[in-house]
Amino acid sequence: MRCDRSAKIPIIEQTLSAGCAAHSIMLAAFAQGLGALWRTGEPAYDNAVKSALGIEPDDLIVGFIYVGTDLSGSVTRPERASREFAQDWTGYSAKPSGS
Repeated sequence: MRCDRSAKIPIIEQTLSAGCAAHSIMLAAFAQGLGALWRTGEPAYDNAVKSALGIEPDDLIVGFIYVGTDLSGSVTRPERASREFAQDWTGYSAKPSGS
């Protein structure tokens, strides 16, 4: 990701856009029946890696996306009832200040 500090778009929005693009690549892979893994790790911050990829030290690597087929077969997970991880929200219990 190359930040354009002269743009009207804040750096945080540029960064989030790069993250959204990476997520979209993963969704596209899943839609094609492929598997995908998004990782960063130390190489994402290493200037030698950046140089080898032809990017500047000030540029950011938002991650490395690995795409492929799963040779191990699908993993089955036990089915969980929604009440195990969710609850109904009935609104705020405290009155707003000033009322």
